[in-house]
Amino acid sequence: MCYARSSIRSTINRYKKACSDNSNSGTVSEINAQHEMLLAEIEFLQKREIELENESVCLRSKIAEIERFQQANMATGQELNAIHALASRYFFSPAIIEGGGTAYSQPDKKILHLG
Repeated sequence: MCYARSSIRSTINRYKKACSDNSNSGTVSEINAQHEMLLAEIEFLQKREIELENESVCLRSKIAEIERFQQANMATGQELNAIHALASRYFFSPAIIEGGGTAYSQPDKKILHLG
């Protein structure tokens, strides 16, 4: 927002300087062309400023949403230990939780292939 405003100010200052400069005695059509170009530049910068503000609002809302999601899904170390203890006690064998195997693996038995 600040960049666009300073750019607009500098554009206006260039226009004022071009109009007030006595050594630059351009024709009326040249002055009108400069004026139109400057107006177009100002309009473009104003639109771009609005676009950037909208993008900023969108990004800030996404960041806030992600932060809320992360806070809602965060578990403390004690909570994770309790979950791990319950899972190992009631649902899975300790070997599965520690990554030692799957529920269906039986490492002692050999696989028999028929056919």
